[in-house]
Amino acid sequence: MTNKIGRNEPCPCKSGLKLKRCHGDVVLQNIAKEATQTIMGLHIAERHLEAGLVEADDQSYVTGVKALADKLAGLVPETIEINQVVVEPPVSVVNKLAEKEAAGGDNLSELQDDLAPCPKCGVWLPNDMKCFKCERIKKNA
Repeated sequence: MTNKIGRNEPCPCKSGLKLKRCHGDVVLQNIAKEATQTIMGLHIAERHLEAGLVEADDQSYVTGVKALADKLAGLVPETIEINQVVVEPPVSVVNKLAEKEAAGGDNLSELQDDLAPCPKCGVWLPNDMKCFKCERIKKNA
């Protein structure tokens, strides 16, 4: 007998959803990782603008931000119901990533180095952030 949880069983995170609708969906996990990277890229772009490293009318800046926004908008299939939680990354994380970018680091690889999956649910987050969903479940348990 195996201990494998079926796709239609409740998710072990105790969200109340079936596994296939929660943490068992690999496609959603990949979308979450890519969305996190894209959002952090937008935060870095915002920091560069605030720090005066780029001008708001700089064509390459505008094109880059638009490309990130379009990528983010295209990540989520319309058939998926989303519960949106707005989470601001810690300022220290955004500043650290912006400094690496300003020093000439490859933004995507540096960004990936600063992301790690939550050990409980696998959602990709910046290293200094706690998983909101797992913290909420822990408090309610």
